[in-house]
Amino acid sequence: EVVVGEEVSTADGEVVGLFLDEEIPRGLTAEETIDRIHGQGGLAVAPHPFSSHCSSVAERLYELKLDGVEMFNAFHRDRYTNEIAQRLCKDLPLAHTGGSDAHAPMMVGDGFTTFEGTTSEELRRALAASADPRSRSGRNAVLEQKAALEGLSCLGRAADVDFIADLLRDGATRARAECWVAIGRIGGRAGLRALLEGVRDGDRNAVSSIPRLSLPPEPADGDGRMIARLRRALMEEHSRGRGRVPVPLMVSALEALPGRLSEEAEGFLLSLLRSGNAPEDQLPSILRILRLGSARPRGGVVEQLLRRAGPRRRDPGRGVGGEGKLDQECLVELLRWASTAGGVPPGLLLELSRDERPMVRNMASRAIMDSVADRLFDQVREGRPQRPVWQAR
Repeated sequence: EVVVGEEVSTADGEVVGLFLDEEIPRGLTAEETIDRIHGQGGLAVAPHPFSSHCSSVAERLYELKLDGVEMFNAFHRDRYTNEIAQRLCKDLPLAHTGGSDAHAPMMVGDGFTTFEGTTSEELRRALAASADPRSRSGRNAVLEQKAALEGLSCLGRAADVDFIADLLRDGATRARAECWVAIGRIGGRAGLRALLEGVRDGDRNAVSSIPRLSLPPEPADGDGRMIARLRRALMEEHSRGRGRVPVPLMVSALEALPGRLSEEAEGFLLSLLRSGNAPEDQLPSILRILRLGSARPRGGVVEQLLRRAGPRRRDPGRGVGGEGKLDQECLVELLRWASTAGGVPPGLLLELSRDERPMVRNMASRAIMDSVADRLFDQVREGRPQRPVWQAR
């Protein structure tokens, strides 16, 4: 049997009408198109609702009187379109369909809809039963579903941040953690502002969502000021104590916030390194934050870590050497930070330049060359003879 249908290009995105008797003109609003589909006794379905290259109704599916939503579209081979639809729409009171969207005969059957039955009438009843309007409970209830929040975060709209933040302020949502995750993923100025309020209110879920932020290394001026305020609020929350913000979460949150470190944040990270309380797996992150945040080594922390690490060689009998207790990533980050601040002892640099790990050896050798070049430039500026530089070289 053949179900007569039409994919209608509306003014608000494409809508599929099933079980139609008459053609529906293009260019109408989505509401008017759906009314005409229902006027013929047909069913209205939103195809590829979150496509990035095909016209779709997107978040308007919350408002429209649809009967179904396409959860799988075989024409879309990207990683995101179908996944977003499945996450966002799985809890909506709509029939879930799949389709080939065939643009060539060989594509027919790549996507399909399963149902109880074999006839077109049984298909109609199955779709209509799933789309019973009595099960609709409004947009607020939908937003409290984890899948819907994840879908909204993929849209990245500032208006959605404001809406989710209002849900949190009302205290009615049952999905506080998912709300903050969505806000963190959306980010932007609105997301930063909402996170700042959450951290100041002592909401642990707000702090947990900061590592999910995706911010440029050099944010705009307004965003930079907001990031600085968020970092300050984060440190204030940590200073209140009582273990409300664990060290690993603090480190992850600081790493997600680009820009120059405040004195409080810098002191916090340096104290972790000096005390040895920093988790081993987070040492590279701590060192990377200090380097990118323009922090200067203080209190012999670089020497302490380098002595603790020691070079690792195939022949440990040569020189003073050590056991190489820090992994390669950590040593490389340490050398990057320390060499930019001129805080590596020359003798230890020479030892590390013989390390068996290629990245460590290369970073140490580069730091030695940079040190020689700095001395050369200093002598040129001061008009001193060049012989000591040649000897060093």
